[in-house]
Amino acid sequence: RWFDYTLVDADVAINAFMWQNGGHSGFDQWNFVMHPVYAAKSCDPDGAYVRQWIPALAPLPAEYIHCPWDAPFALRAASRLVLGRDYPARILTGLEAARRDSHAAVMEVRRGPAKDNVLPSGHEWLELDSGRRVCLITREDYREGTVGRDGELISGDRVVTRQTADLKRDPRRRERTDTAARAMAYALGEHARG
Repeated sequence: RWFDYTLVDADVAINAFMWQNGGHSGFDQWNFVMHPVYAAKSCDPDGAYVRQWIPALAPLPAEYIHCPWDAPFALRAASRLVLGRDYPARILTGLEAARRDSHAAVMEVRRGPAKDNVLPSGHEWLELDSGRRVCLITREDYREGTVGRDGELISGDRVVTRQTADLKRDPRRRERTDTAARAMAYALGEHARG
């Protein structure tokens, strides 16, 4: 009740299902992964929602508003933003390692205590109170021994499904906006002109 009461965009019909879905504990496990930063940038590309509800991040430019820890120190200082004081420090810093650990834990259960509930298709089944069995849609990553969308055999030992940034929001392709990067770009431009 507390969560529903305090959630700005609470929706009883969808929240419970999505919590199960996101926790891979419901009847349906979609074949996608919601990367916290990429999903936020997709839904709130300019950061308007974040600026309204998290004033400490409001001064940051759009490319850093969903990932303030990636903002150059000088930009955070100019914005008077101290991580851990004005905005919480990251809880999870090794997202890829955590994803691999979570995947390994799920596979350990599927290969052990839940192995009798795994169908030949790689999906799982659940017996209802009525005795009827229903098939649970299972993420491709967990369907060990089946063939994936790419035609490759799924070993169950690696993460297949992931969300990536679109071209505009990929940090490796992001134009750096800090003072040193701008100065370097200017110097390189001057050098190229001779």
